[in-house]
Amino acid sequence: MLGADLRNTDLRGATFPGAVLRDTPMDGAHVEGADFRGALGLTANEICSTSGWQTAQFDPDVLAAVQARCGSAR
Repeated sequence: MLGADLRNTDLRGATFPGAVLRDTPMDGAHVEGADFRGALGLTANEICSTSGWQTAQFDPDVLAAVQARCGSAR
């Protein structure tokens, strides 16, 4: 998925193990319940631009970066 345009997409409940999400704009994407554990290249900036990230699952290092950048609304 390297460089895919995921802006304003419905990713609710999707799973991304091993997906390369580098340079993947996600502004406005709905990610409620999505599982990003194991995804590569995911940044806090990309996640903060989504809707529903609070109920998505992340690797611990990504979650820490997201909470630091977006606020810890968990």
